[in-house]
Amino acid sequence: MSIMQKTEATDDLLSQMKLMLAPANTQQSLSQQVATLPEMQQRQVLSFAQLLKTGMAMQTEPISWASLIENFYPNLNHNLKSVIAQVLQASDPQELVGIQRSNFREEAQAAFLDDYAAKLEPAKPSAPVRNIQMMKLILL
Repeated sequence: MSIMQKTEATDDLLSQMKLMLAPANTQQSLSQQVATLPEMQQRQVLSFAQLLKTGMAMQTEPISWASLIENFYPNLNHNLKSVIAQVLQASDPQELVGIQRSNFREEAQAAFLDDYAAKLEPAKPSAPVRNIQMMKLILL
């Protein structure tokens, strides 16, 4: 009997893991997705959406809501980002363009390194090349 119980417990745990790792249910409507969020996350969706609308107004290039969210909040929960993007797209449709990740950090690092490299002088040999070749011949 104890073997059966262990198997059932393992199967139950495996089933729970499968449910947790399964893809999000895309069959739910946006209303259902928002309704199933905890109240705190519903308030977050509204708060982020309001801030992002202001951010969208400052954009000079076409950008999707998903890209804007990724640029503003890269570490935000993926599910929350998805819901916010869908809510914003439903309330204020934008032409859909691919996600554009911010390269600000990489560009700043590259500019710093380029500036630093430009200030360096190439290394000059301390002895003329001819003397180095002569020393090699002597040592051999």
